[in-house]
Formats: sequence, structure tokens, C-alpha cells
Amino acid sequence: MIKTVIKQAKKLKFVKWIRINFPTLFLYLVIKPLNIFRFTQEKNLLKGKLKPKNSHPSILLFTTHKCASTLTNKLLGQLCESSLYTQIDLEAYYALTEKDILKVKKDQSTLNKIDKPVGFLFAPLRYFLPFPQIENYKIVLVLRDPRDVLTSYYYSKLYSHYVINKQFKKERAYYKNHSIDQFVLEMASDIKSRYENYINHILPLKNVINLPYELLVTDFPVWIKKLNHFLSLNENQDVIKSIIDNTHFVKKEENQNEQIRNITPGDYKNKLAPETILALNKTLKKVLVELNYAID
Repeated sequence: MIKTVIKQAKKLKFVKWIRINFPTLFLYLVIKPLNIFRFTQEKNLLKGKLKPKNSHPSILLFTTHKCASTLTNKLLGQLCESSLYTQIDLEAYYALTEKDILKVKKDQSTLNKIDKPVGFLFAPLRYFLPFPQIENYKIVLVLRDPRDVLTSYYYSKLYSHYVINKQFKKERAYYKNHSIDQFVLEMASDIKSRYENYINHILPLKNVINLPYELLVTDFPVWIKKLNHFLSLNENQDVIKSIIDNTHFVKKEENQNEQIRNITPGDYKNKLAPETILALNKTLKKVLVELNYAID
């Protein structure tokens, strides 16, 4: 037994092994204690204590779960590094401190506090938030075929993502006995609502660039150059070259416990039953058409 434990710990690395096999222990011994020392910027923002360090328009990264949001957040940080943006991760702050970010949408007082159209990078935002002066921001929208999002979300919710709070723990327990088809059908309305918010409230704006996930993973140099041109921050091509040279999308053997499980567009076709795909196509038809995704 002990040898098996040690072997698995070495194979997966000890911390990762603890995270996967003892998620509740990891939550209370690692995540929650670390939160004590995190989110200084976010807390000060909500207290009205932060001032911009530059005069550039603030940036909003709107996306969803399973759209390479962690990577796009990192890439934005690299592009903005020399411009002294103050980076704010509201979603992580709310999730890891057991708060509901969706309540912010209806809290005008909080919306006014976070509305900083100059000098800030808000990323990633996986739900639409109606910033009062949203027309004065630069908005980056990164979306993925919602059918692939739902498919990947199943593996994240059930296996690969560490338990970040009590609500996540409840959701993992609830979905434990769901098949992937049951999961995606139940979650489809939530993803549909998020996408419709972006279609209705973000895409019509003039200050937005739509950079699909599929372009990110299939032609990264084009994706990052479009992003850089839109932000108008980095004229140093060595920075762009360095980012391109150090960003790789490698197709490897699929592992449900890995955060990056399968980057290939259209993976839903390999994972979902034909009748499930038909049902999703019906539910998500308007979204798929608006975003130019093929309906099988």
C-alpha cells in the first residue's frame, strides 16, 4: 500500500497527487491558507484604494470556462507587462473566497467600484459583467465552440480542476454519477445564456475584438499578432517573437486528470452520442449560427 502511494506520488508529483486524490484536504490545507495572502489588489479595488499607473484604456478579457482562459490571461499579462497595467482577477477572488460573482451584476454599488476605464486589466472574466463605462474599455472576447466547451467542462468539473470552494465540492458530488451526455445536456442552458450575453452585449460594441479559441490553437502567430495590434501597446517585435517561440500547442495522449486534456477543435464529436449532439445543435442553434460554427 505504502509503495503504491509513493509510486503514484512520484508519477504525478506529490502536490498534484494530493490535489487529485484528496481534494477536500487540499482545499483546507493549501487553497484556503494561501488565500490569506492573495488578492491584495482585488481587495483594495473594492475598497476604492487603487489608482491607475498608466493612461491606457483598461482591458476586459471576456471568455468562458474551457476556452484557454488561463493561457489568454497569461498572454495578456505578457503583452501588458511593460505598460504598468494593474491586473485584477475578480473571478478568482470571488470564487476562492466563497462569494458569488454573479451577484455583482445586480449590485450597482460594486459595479461602480470596479469600473476603472483607465489603467487596469480585468482578466479573465468568464461571465458578462455590465461595467458602467464599458464603451471606454478595450474588450477582448475569446470563445470556443460551445459544444467543445461543454465536453471539456465535464472532465474539468469531474476530474481535472482542483476543488476551489465548497460550492465546487457540492457540484462535483452532484455530477459524480452523470454520464458525459447527461452533464452536457444539463449544462447547455447555462453555456447558452453566457454566450447570448456576449452576443447581445459585447459583439455589437465597436471597442471589441473577437479572437476565437480555434484560431488560438491552430494559428497562434496570427492570433497573438491580431491581439497585439488591437491593444496597440507593443511595437517591440522581439516581445511578440518571444511569446510565439515560447507558446506551444502540443497534441498528446489524453488524460482526464490533466487541465489541458484535448485542444483539438470538434472533440465533442468523439465524446458525445449522436442524439446528444442533435439536442445541443437545437438548443444552441442561434449561438452556433451567430458565431459561425457548423451545425452537423
